[in-house]
Amino acid sequence: MSKLLSTLLAVVALASFSSTTMSAGVAFDFESDPGFSAVTQDPRYSGRCESYWDSAAGDFFTFVRDQNYAPWWCLAASPIFPEVTNTDDFEIEFLFNPLNLNTGQFPSIYFVSASKFDFMTDSRFGFALRVQTANASGAPRIMIFSSRGVIGSTDYNELRTPTVPATNGDYLINFKYKSDTSAVDITVTRTDNNSIFYQVSDQPFTVFSSINQIYIGEGSGDPRRAGSGGSLRIDDIVIQSAVNNDTDGDGIDNDVDNCPAVYNPNQYDRDGDGLGDACDPDNDNDGVHDVADMCPDTVIPESVPTHRLLNRRYAALGENGNQFSFGSPGKGKGSDFVLTLDGTAGCSCEQIAFRLSLPLTSTKHGCRQGDIADWQNSIQ
Repeated sequence: MSKLLSTLLAVVALASFSSTTMSAGVAFDFESDPGFSAVTQDPRYSGRCESYWDSAAGDFFTFVRDQNYAPWWCLAASPIFPEVTNTDDFEIEFLFNPLNLNTGQFPSIYFVSASKFDFMTDSRFGFALRVQTANASGAPRIMIFSSRGVIGSTDYNELRTPTVPATNGDYLINFKYKSDTSAVDITVTRTDNNSIFYQVSDQPFTVFSSINQIYIGEGSGDPRRAGSGGSLRIDDIVIQSAVNNDTDGDGIDNDVDNCPAVYNPNQYDRDGDGLGDACDPDNDNDGVHDVADMCPDTVIPESVPTHRLLNRRYAALGENGNQFSFGSPGKGKGSDFVLTLDGTAGCSCEQIAFRLSLPLTSTKHGCRQGDIADWQNSIQ
């Protein structure tokens, strides 16, 4: 696959569900060797079934030669990754390129639950995409999207695209599942000309299992036609669960919203503590909760005293938490009382002077103990 594809993915934004965006957490991101391992039924397939990470092309490659055995499979399995559940919305996107297809080939990619998927005994799967090539009756080459529950049940659904062009090419597959309505949006884009090859919206489609593993390759209960062969390239698989990533609907994702449960599109945070003003119980970070704070915009340290702090004068300088600093009373004059911002309803010296209409000169050496007492009496 062309390295241009990674650029394409960078500019093709993952579309969002009607009221949700995709989670920042990605269950599976296929940008480097994903560690797929070969799954074969018996040694007869040696040399007939190849699968490997193509480091030169930067994608995963599988190749199937003619198989005259039945049943059989030629699959590669990914490591198990964090589960994407079929009870939640999710999105899958990947690049898909069926190559050198001959009669009877069905190259596929399966998204499965590892605990529920066994190709021979119970091939239920959450979602699969395969290409059906021309068969003996001349059926055209098409893409088939499907999901299947327990074998023998009626738990199966399938969507078929128009005929796939004869020329090999890369297709960007985007599959969105809406669990509440059991419906899908599917868009298949040809990357050579960026045209929409296939698209459906709100199409009824049930995903029958959760997903935590991927299989790539081909399997069948019938032998392959002698001389047939085909290969498949897969690149840039991304699987994500859809969650409501903007709980308060303010346009800011939860992971960066400083009030994820409170509507605050402006994100104001006057004290810079990481909690937005809309949800911060102490907006000025002075240690006094807003419900009891009569001065909710206190700045610490405050700008007084403008000169040195005199004896028995007080100022909120932040030297000891929300405790006021005070000038030493001097030898033999006794100690001053300890004053905190809790005792002034969150107001600093300059705020107290303003509210008591004291002259500016009264604060140049800090607030007098008597003025603070007057303030405390006024707010009782």
